[in-house]
Amino acid sequence: MRRTYIVIIIALLILGTVSTFALTYVQTELEEPWGAQYTLDYTGASIELSNPETTVIDQDTIRVSFDITPNDKIVKCKFVIIPLDINDDTIDAIGSTGRTATITWYSTGGGQHGLEQKQVDPGFDLETTMTMSTSGLIESMRIEWVNDGFAAEYESVRILIEDVE
Repeated sequence: MRRTYIVIIIALLILGTVSTFALTYVQTELEEPWGAQYTLDYTGASIELSNPETTVIDQDTIRVSFDITPNDKIVKCKFVIIPLDINDDTIDAIGSTGRTATITWYSTGGGQHGLEQKQVDPGFDLETTMTMSTSGLIESMRIEWVNDGFAAEYESVRILIEDVE
């Protein structure tokens, strides 16, 4: 009898752990009318990205904006943002200068919460952390890539979002 209780308790612990892992990882895909694809991988994230809007500034510059919907608590998330070509391969940074990725967070009331610009090396992944406080909830983010011929290669973006509370 005692052995049965131990087995039941262990089974419940295993099921609880597995269900927790299942709830903390979510993958969502968004698509724009002109065909750009966005794959969002959330790991325990307390926010949701929506309403992607891509703007081709020129042959070297692409700007992507997302609306952000947080839950009602202070949020701190790590973002890894990876632009992809038509084959789902990471777009390599080429050229001698001007390879940058800029991320801008916009808070309620229209103000800029932060602007982070990075010189990007081959691989073109952008990793950044955003902290949202109750005094300035973030409502949108904008990513801008500048690189020689970037617009011709750009097809989609994979964004990995992870809570780091």
